[in-house]
Amino acid sequence: MMITEPNIEEIAKQAEHNSRKIEENSYRISQNTGALDVLHTIKINTILFFVMWIITFIMFLLSVGYIIYIKNDTSTIITDTQQEVEQENENGKNNFIGRDGDING
Repeated sequence: MMITEPNIEEIAKQAEHNSRKIEENSYRISQNTGALDVLHTIKINTILFFVMWIITFIMFLLSVGYIIYIKNDTSTIITDTQQEVEQENENGKNNFIGRDGDING
């Protein structure tokens, strides 16, 4: 098997071919930058929308929890109240509407 030296002309042709390929690829990349920009924008917007959705969902859960807390807190009935009524009639009876809805009761 005989080892030959590479031909300078072949090396020059190969280098010229490689440089043309590099130019073609750089042109293709420059043409695709618009599409790549759109893809990067979509990726960033998707992440932002996901974070906003998580924050909104957490706020929803907190508001529902707060409503449940307030509902349970206000449903507690205090039975230690006293009612003072001034007598305003000449017959000695105080006219007021009681808790059950009847007068004087």
